Amino acid sequence: MSEERAVTRRRVPGTTVDTSVLGVDLDGRALGSTGDDERNVAVLRKARSFGMTTFAVGEGAAGARAERLLALALPNPDPELLIIARRSLGPLASERSRASAGSDLEERLRASLAESSERLSPHSIGLLEWRNGADAREDVDVVPALERMRSNGLIVDVLTPATRAIELWARPNDDATGPTLVVGPLSLLDVSLVPAVRARADVRPVGVFVRDPLAEGRLDGSRFDRTVAERGPGTPPPTLRELQREFAPVLELGFLSSGRRRTLLQASVQFVAAWPWVCSMLVPLPRPERLGELADATVSPQLSEEEVARVLALDARASAGAPSRGGLK
Repeated sequence: MSEERAVTRRRVPGTTVDTSVLGVDLDGRALGSTGDDERNVAVLRKARSFGMTTFAVGEGAAGARAERLLALALPNPDPELLIIARRSLGPLASERSRASAGSDLEERLRASLAESSERLSPHSIGLLEWRNGADAREDVDVVPALERMRSNGLIVDVLTPATRAIELWARPNDDATGPTLVVGPLSLLDVSLVPAVRARADVRPVGVFVRDPLAEGRLDGSRFDRTVAERGPGTPPPTLRELQREFAPVLELGFLSSGRRRTLLQASVQFVAAWPWVCSMLVPLPRPERLGELADATVSPQLSEEEVARVLALDARASAGAPSRGGLK
């Protein structure tokens, strides 16, 4: 792929910022050990050269490491970058920095994001993914705090986990003023998000940031790598029956890569990008040799409406109880 050929960009609904339809999720597992950081920096620079502008970082120590890597890889100001941070009450309460100890939720959150901005400099957090805990009373404090931070320009907007958003949308007194930006899973093997978001998009604009577009590595083969790496001493390998159950749904998708028009990895990217309400899909930081294949997915033969319909039909059949799709929801 030519580095002049940029990954497609899309506007984030309700904002003035754009996002690359293909982004990078810098979770701790994808980053590997600290000995891999030189490689990680090189991959991040290459991803940016292909036009990827959207990067997601986690929270806690792993998130801090990802922020430092981003600043190292991309040391110059870049107004096109959109960085997504994740926060939740438990880890936030445990940070206990000098700036936030003893303060209320909003002050702790502001201090935490300020520390992230210091690590990311010259960049800063754009979108904040807030993950609610089991206690619904969190909403009472956090929703007004997040809205004040958005109104004051400290963040561009807030991402709501899809399951939480759909619960809000389903309330009888819903007046269509709920969250427009959500984050959740969507892939060739999990289309459970599609019906609710489609229905909501008929009411008001919705922007979805997709996690797990490669179905935990089953759609690009990296699941095999993790299976080997994560087995501890004395842990037996998965049985043939377990592998068949896990990968049977993948085999049914072979029609998407027939004729060598595209790889299954590229079909996975194209399926998610086919939905107009998807802002960005966040893939775990790929191996260097996979980066070009991912970026090429935005220009290789796109999925037809018939192919998308066939994927949805497979899911509908699985939901009705057909055994061949294994654990697909």
